[in-house]
Amino acid sequence: MRYVHIHDLTALGDPHIWPHALSDDDLTALFTSITFILLVATGYPADIHAILGPGPRR
Repeated sequence: MRYVHIHDLTALGDPHIWPHALSDDDLTALFTSITFILLVATGYPADIHAILGPGPRR
């Protein structure tokens, strides 16, 4: 089990839209492609979906 605390959800967004977003390589280093992610966030679901998008980044 790995605990990763991300204070700013835009770090998980698309780096072409969010200037402080993590690169795909950095995301893969934190969250491997074979693990499930439980996201616990406070805020409005529509805002979170707008930041994270409909699915995994490619």
